[in-house]
Amino acid sequence: MIHRLILTLVLNIFIFSLFSQSNNKFVIVKTIDKGDYSFIPKTALNDSVSAVLYQDKISLKVNPKYRPITLYWNSSCTDGNYNLTITPEQIYFHSGHNNPNPNELIWVYNLKNNQYREIRDGFIKNPPSIFVDNSSYYEGSKYVYFESTFKDSFGIPNEWTDSTMKLFDENCIIQVNKQTKKYLTLINEYINNQNMKIGLVDSLEFIKMKPKYFYDQEYLIMEYMTEPQLIEMLKDTDK
Repeated sequence: MIHRLILTLVLNIFIFSLFSQSNNKFVIVKTIDKGDYSFIPKTALNDSVSAVLYQDKISLKVNPKYRPITLYWNSSCTDGNYNLTITPEQIYFHSGHNNPNPNELIWVYNLKNNQYREIRDGFIKNPPSIFVDNSSYYEGSKYVYFESTFKDSFGIPNEWTDSTMKLFDENCIIQVNKQTKKYLTLINEYINNQNMKIGLVDSLEFIKMKPKYFYDQEYLIMEYMTEPQLIEMLKDTDK
């Protein structure tokens, strides 16, 4: 009953702002809880999936041997930040915000054998100089490294037109490609075996997909549903 009341409240709050969304079924897939980190299953990457719900570990002190590593930079492209997160089994790229803009999961890469261990040990012993180590703010839940000196090479247009939007988007694509290539190059420096180094994002090893909403709380995902989708979820809750 309480869960239904919460869902009803969310429906009332967001209903007027969501009419522009598609009326297709809104599919949410949960990540697999591995205790110290979350694993994104293959089913979550299908184009039919709208959102991925992951387990919140921010309040947990997890085993340092399996602790996720996040590298990030702030960007006007997303009006927030871009994050490269490394777990014992995966690397995934996602956006984050301290505002109403949506957090999105953009791509996933599945790690092999000892790749994570070498990366983790490298960052702990000798983190790249471009990063500030913010791990202490996360109280043992993950290692966090912030590229504080990164600056956008372009600004937000004073006026949004078709041409300025096109130029802005093109610059953002260049920025993301350049930054992810730089981060993966730094990561590869910690992997000793040449055959085990991680390829670039355009390699076949990377699992590309339609971006998914990416949150640790279901009510945050609901903001991006249409009225019919929310009503459908309420019906499912009654079952």
